[in-house]
Amino acid sequence: MTAATNRPYRTVKLADQARVVLTFWATAKEDKLQNIMCVDQDGAVRWRAALPSAAATRDCFVSLKQVGERLVAKTWSGLVVELCPSTGAHVAA
Repeated sequence: MTAATNRPYRTVKLADQARVVLTFWATAKEDKLQNIMCVDQDGAVRWRAALPSAAATRDCFVSLKQVGERLVAKTWSGLVVELCPSTGAHVAA
């Protein structure tokens, strides 16, 4: 799967020219949509961020922003996570 199959909503460029993309969620059919991914320049998916374990039964990411070197994402249910730009893993606070 490449990022071209999703509708980008917000994009953050990383230092190595990869992009972290938040895809549009409103038309998704999944109950838990893991809609933040990092894609290489050729469109190959490098990683996909998992929703927090405390996510609601129906949840998805609704915001993504870069704060200095950090990536911060928020879910529909109001959870906020910091993501590692290299792996997409949640960074402990």
